[in-house]
Amino acid sequence: MATNPILTYVMTDVVGSTQLWEKYPEAMGKCILRHEEIAAEIIGDHKGEIVRSMGEGDSLFAVFSHAQNAVAAAAKFVLALQEEPWPVDPPICVRVGINSGPSELRDSDYFGTTINRTARIRAVAHGGQILVSRVAAALCEQDLPLGVSLTEIGKVRLKDLKEPEMLFQVQADGLMTNFPAIAGLDRYHHNLPVGSSEFIGRREVLDQLIARLASASSLIITGPAGIGKTRLALQAAAEMLEKLPGGAWYVPLGDAQLDAAVADVVAQRIGLVATTANSHDQVVASLSKAPALLILDGADMKLAESSAFATAATAGAPDLRVIITSRTIANRSQEAVLRLGSMKVPDPDESESAILATESVALFRERAAWSGADLSALDDDPRQLADLCRALDGIPLGIELAATRTSTLSVRQILTKIVSTKDQLQILNVPGSVDSTHTLEAALRWSMNQLNEGDRILLGLISNFPGGWTLQTFENLCSEAANLVGQVDALDILTRLVNASLVTVEHPPSQIVRYRLLGPIRAFSLHSLRRAEHLEFGERFGESTLRGIIDEALKHLFTSGYNEALSRLVDERANLEDWLDRLEALDEFDRALNIACDLTPMWDASSDFFRGAERLSNLLELAYEPSDQTRARALTGLGQLEWRLGNLESARDHLIEGECLYSEHSADRRAACLSLLCMVYTDLGQFELAKEAIEKSLALWRSVRNRMGEARSLNNLARLAWNQGNFADAELAWTQCVRLRRALHDIKGLTEPLTNLALIDMNMGRYQDALPKFTEAASSFAEAGSVVSQAISLYNKGFCYYKLGSYPDAEEAFSTSRSLALRCRNAMLEMEASIMLAETALADSRASEARRYLDSRHMIAVTPTAAQDFKTEVLLAELALLESNTDGFEKHLGKANTLKEVCGLPESDDFFQKFLKLCASNNAG
Repeated sequence: MATNPILTYVMTDVVGSTQLWEKYPEAMGKCILRHEEIAAEIIGDHKGEIVRSMGEGDSLFAVFSHAQNAVAAAAKFVLALQEEPWPVDPPICVRVGINSGPSELRDSDYFGTTINRTARIRAVAHGGQILVSRVAAALCEQDLPLGVSLTEIGKVRLKDLKEPEMLFQVQADGLMTNFPAIAGLDRYHHNLPVGSSEFIGRREVLDQLIARLASASSLIITGPAGIGKTRLALQAAAEMLEKLPGGAWYVPLGDAQLDAAVADVVAQRIGLVATTANSHDQVVASLSKAPALLILDGADMKLAESSAFATAATAGAPDLRVIITSRTIANRSQEAVLRLGSMKVPDPDESESAILATESVALFRERAAWSGADLSALDDDPRQLADLCRALDGIPLGIELAATRTSTLSVRQILTKIVSTKDQLQILNVPGSVDSTHTLEAALRWSMNQLNEGDRILLGLISNFPGGWTLQTFENLCSEAANLVGQVDALDILTRLVNASLVTVEHPPSQIVRYRLLGPIRAFSLHSLRRAEHLEFGERFGESTLRGIIDEALKHLFTSGYNEALSRLVDERANLEDWLDRLEALDEFDRALNIACDLTPMWDASSDFFRGAERLSNLLELAYEPSDQTRARALTGLGQLEWRLGNLESARDHLIEGECLYSEHSADRRAACLSLLCMVYTDLGQFELAKEAIEKSLALWRSVRNRMGEARSLNNLARLAWNQGNFADAELAWTQCVRLRRALHDIKGLTEPLTNLALIDMNMGRYQDALPKFTEAASSFAEAGSVVSQAISLYNKGFCYYKLGSYPDAEEAFSTSRSLALRCRNAMLEMEASIMLAETALADSRASEARRYLDSRHMIAVTPTAAQDFKTEVLLAELALLESNTDGFEKHLGKANTLKEVCGLPESDDFFQKFLKLCASNNAG
């Protein structure tokens, strides 16, 4: 990421392009290309740069170092378009917006609020009109070229709800001068408040809200305090104003007196002089004249009355739409409901440029700039910004309040306090930053005060689970806390907490619904729990629950139920790591080491190898007196994770030491260690040592009659034989492994050996034998939820049918494989399946279908490999030959000949053999 100096941005848009494309589909393609050619020449002559030539619709975006160059280029561009003889009616005409300010350059593109405001300025311009912001005008007013000038046209409120923007119009000989009045927000009926901030991110949810209002007469936006309900509703109103001749009206109910009727408050806000007796009828009459929008904001204390008012008002005014914002909803709300979640936060492994592009980070940076923060200093370590936004769970108000602290604290200092639940509320209570009644703490306190005492206690107790919890865990909590809260129904309480927007519902990949407290809500709950002196009870319950989950996973460590138990372990990862953090903070390193040993499969399954290895390594150094058994388990886990990281020598040394430390009573653990050691030796190319390790492992598994462990070692033995090119031994070991997996009903464990057996059959030309194996593998992968592997199995199944000459069956398998590849966005497999579909159609003498399949390749969002291009050219050459197209045949055969040296396909490949036959045919001809 690079932070740029003040630059000037020009955005253009072809007016009425949608209608022109519909009316002149062929001519418009040439018109747009000519329009871009003209732009490129003029912008280049004025030392500007086109950043992207196609944005929204038929638009252009250019950047200039000097504002006067931008204005001059825009004037010349509009004049040039006026002079061009366009073959469409009306002729090509653009509207132009120009703005200056700082922005960010990421991945050869510009981002930031300055860019967004440029687009807003362009949006209010008329065709042929060039509008310039106040900042851009000030930068260029004294240096404009001869004949070009700026005329002030006044302040205009744009759709971002910020303070009105003073706009100027470019004047030059030949340019149009008389335009209708600018259609800013002030041109419409509304009372939408002016804000100091720009709407950032959440474009998808904003579009969703607007779309839902097309069919729903009233809608509730609900979510936790500070989540941005009001801001979203206001932005939707601003976006919809052009289609609301009846106006958009903002009615804040939170400031109204408790005994004030909703209809009276609405009447006052929309400017009616009404009495209590007839205010409702007058409001409905006023809002029924034309399509209108009403926002009943902060209806928490008047939710039932607001809902009733919305129902009655929309019944009397069919074109009226009502948005209600509330932290709570009724169990049987009549309105459509939009649950507003947090802003998107960066994933831990995202690139720095991706982090800065994330909406939560963008919000933090923009609000920090208000406080006078040095953005270049903030950007020194974008990962800290990412950690901060994750710690705040993407809650907009929390992010904004934390950003105001950048005037006195570094991001690292703010993050340290945010991570501490004790300091989090203090850091989010910035004096003077917002009205004291609307701080995050005050909002959370209001929500908590709506709960009964028992619900508050349970919310505080469950806040010991930062990674969320299941219904079963909550039911257990309610049962164990009966002496504190009495006999209660866990599901009823959860429903109340969800409807109060205090608990968030999540749907992880395991399909088991989980519930979670967002960071600031959890901090407030823990704070309340300390004051109620129930913290120790909550911690004991949390540790007992997590210990039970670990023990359940360990109980199934070498059984067919392990995968399900492991999935639960992965779901609880954040809670388990939080437990380790607390133990380390208390210097309970030996206990933490024992738990970390149990969590190795969790880090392995979640592919967080580095974090797990780092934990185990640190705890091994910090632990005071670990037993040989504990040390052996830690070394085995460390060896497993180091192997995953590719640190083979280190992994080997850890596993050798660990295997030596296991006692005679730990045959299963020692066997697992030796099985891992076999894989490490195999990757190191030390096959004899690998074979010795796996044979010892097999003997140990068999000595303790552990068939699941035996199956794992047989799978590793087969891999070893395969790597050595000993396919007969590999086939024998995998066959034994499949037999054991079936006996154990281990569907997930069955897929790998079954697939490998099918691949052996296919490679040896035993296609009929491979078919049932690929069929079963595809079914097993589908049951295990592995869509990519299912698609690959079906592709291989299709190839077997193709080789057997069963073309309809082959086409069905390839088609299903391609559909699954599209579903899981595996473009390379989608491409390969399309090629094989074309090959199958050709083999079945269906040339037109083959061409259709080849043409579909252009719709796949991936660049083909050299091998895929070679295969395509061979098929196109064969098609041309069938169609007696000599020129096409020679052209495609020539391209294939060029690609054959770099495609990487062996001469034994079917397509290579087809290519040689086509060459022979060409020579014979």
